[in-house]
This record gives sequence, structure tokens and C-alpha cells, in this order.
Amino acid sequence: MSNYIDKVWAENGQTSDIPVDAQGSGVSYDQGYTDLYERDVATDPTALSISRTNMNGLFKKITANLKQWLGQCYPDYYQFDNSGNPVEYKIYSAVRYQDGVYLSKVNNNTALPTDTAKWSLFQTLDFATEAEAIARTATDKWMSPFVSGKLIDNELIGNIPKSAISLALEDLDNITTAGFYYQSSNSNTAGNNYPKNYAGSLDVKISENGISQTYIVSSNATSNSNKIYVRGKYNGVWSSWKDIGGGTDTINPVGSIIMVASNDVPDGYLITDQSSVSRTVYSRLFAEIGTLYGAGDGSTTFNLPGFDLSGAFLRGSGGSAGALGVLQGDAIRNIVGGVVALSDSGISGIISSAQGAMDTNGVSKVFNMGGTRAGSRYSGFNFNASNVVPTANENRPRNYAVKICIKY
Repeated sequence: MSNYIDKVWAENGQTSDIPVDAQGSGVSYDQGYTDLYERDVATDPTALSISRTNMNGLFKKITANLKQWLGQCYPDYYQFDNSGNPVEYKIYSAVRYQDGVYLSKVNNNTALPTDTAKWSLFQTLDFATEAEAIARTATDKWMSPFVSGKLIDNELIGNIPKSAISLALEDLDNITTAGFYYQSSNSNTAGNNYPKNYAGSLDVKISENGISQTYIVSSNATSNSNKIYVRGKYNGVWSSWKDIGGGTDTINPVGSIIMVASNDVPDGYLITDQSSVSRTVYSRLFAEIGTLYGAGDGSTTFNLPGFDLSGAFLRGSGGSAGALGVLQGDAIRNIVGGVVALSDSGISGIISSAQGAMDTNGVSKVFNMGGTRAGSRYSGFNFNASNVVPTANENRPRNYAVKICIKY
């Protein structure tokens, strides 16, 4: 069994250093002992004897380094080697320096461990308990990112994640470091470039193309609660805040109309059935359309549009359309036709042909315009629009039935 080296060789004995570079003859770290030390000193004047003090010095350095490794696990930091050249440490090398252990972040590292860009302090300490990790009290211990199967950063202080940073009176234009932030007071927002002057949370992300901010309002006001705003910074310029909140739809503004091909009404929408709804619950929609489609009970409710109830079609405003919100009655373009009558040999009114929606009825085309009517036959014609257009019991364009919904 090998011995634990707790004693340095010749620590108090006579020693001499061996040169680092080759000497041409003699011993050096570069060449070791040359062949001159193999020659017979009794017969060869060039032969050299191994120096006792050289050997003591060599073994002293070897055992001193081994003792250091065994006693402290990490070697001391050396800025220069024995020739005065800077020592280059590889990435992830660990060294002891002053009162800590440091890890190299880069290859060919010649900087002092106090250079935080190239070295990081490596704490060889105990792991924190679950309680210490959640409470963040054991700052001198390792903390596992997972505690009892959950990320400790998801632990809350009240309603605020422990990892979140208070915005206080900071201008949001100046928040350019990635992270999670919170604003606890409406009064701190005025003049600080918030999308709305309400408390909430801010998520900041960084990419190679710029910075993005997402702000979620946490105010209790019905018209502002949980509204979501986004903006970005590119080439040093912030874009305007964009409201993307409201149900599962983050694109359409309040009051917009969509058509769905199922019987389910999407989250954030109401069916346009002309029903009365609360002015308070749907305050954002009421602010957009008011009583345009009906005043409800005149105080607490208002009416939704009635597109489904009336079976009407949506039409862009302007041109021949009616006023916004007013149902325009049905109509068709005028359908015309005609007949051609001839006169021959004193007999008047020979209907020779019909055009368009007009048609003969199959009776004789002759009737007598003068004298007695005895024995006369009369001619007639029919009007039938289906001769020229498709017909039904209503006026309509080609269509598919869908649900028409409005964003609230």
C-alpha cells in the first residue's frame, strides 16, 4: 500500500535547484541526466557524478506538490513558471488562490483569478436543504434548481415569484436585462412608458435581433385585468405597445366580427343574436359599440348585433350600403321582358315572339281588334323570372351557413 505523503522530502536538508533549460552538459529539467552521468568517473575525465543536493532538491519539489494535492485537492495558482513565462491554464482548470478555488472559463488563461471575465469562484460547499433553498437563506451552500420536483424559482412570496425584481419607479425604456419583473403600485407607472398606468408584471427577453417586453396588467379593474401588451426594441428604438389580450384570440380588436364553422363560440366572443348583455361585464365591447344595436334595458344592459337572428349578410359600409348598424331591407335588380305584336290583313295583335321573362301561354296568337268578337280567340303571355335567373322563396347570394361572433 502506498503511503500518504504528509512529509516533504529533504524539507530541512541540503538542496540545490536543477536548471530548467538544457545546459549542454549536466542535468536539467529539459534533458534530465545526460549520458555523462553513465560514464566511469575513475577512467573518463568527462564523466559526471550525480549531485546529492540536486537529488534532494528534485525530490523535495515532487513531494511538496504531491502533499499539496493530497492535502487541499487543488493546486495553488501560479502566475509564472520557473522560466518567468506566464502559466496558461486550460478551460475548467481549478486552482486555489487566496481564500477560494477558481475555475478557468477560457483556454490559454493567463489572467489573475480575480478577473471575473476569465475565472469564476468555485464553491466546494454543502448542498442546501429544501427549506434553505426555498428561503434563500443558505447563501454559502449549493442549491439544487429542483426542490421536491418543482423549480424553486416558481415559489411565491404572496403573489410574486421570488426570482422577480421590483420595478419601483424605473422607466421601462431602461429595462433591457432579460428577466422577470413586477410593478406593485399603479402610482409608480405614470411617465415611465408603461402601456397602461396599472400594476402588473414584465417579462424581458433578449435575442440577437433586439429586446422584447411583455407586460401583463394585474389591476382589478374589469376593463384592464389581465390585459397583455408587447413591444420590442430594434436598432435602439422601442416600438409602440400592442394590445394582444382578450380570450384566446390575441389578434382581433374588441368589436371585431368573425365567422366560425362550428356550433362552439370561441373564448372571448359572443354570438350575434341581438341579446341583451351586461354593460359592466362586457364593458370593453360596450365602449366600442354602445347602443348602436339596441339600448337593452336603458341602464345596465345593451344589445348585441342581430346578424344570426335576422338571417342577414354582412356588407361593407359606404357606397349603396345603409348606415352603420342599420338593417337594410332586401331588394333585387329589376327584371324586364317584352313581347312583339304584328298586324296583318286587317287582323290586329299577332303576338309573334317574347323575350326575357316574358313567355307565350300556348293559346292562339291572334285576337281581333275590330268588328264583332264572335268566334275570336285571344292570345296571352306569362311572366316567369326563372326563365333567366334561379328562384326561391327568398332573395340570397350563394352562401354557406356559419356562426357570426363578436369580440368582447
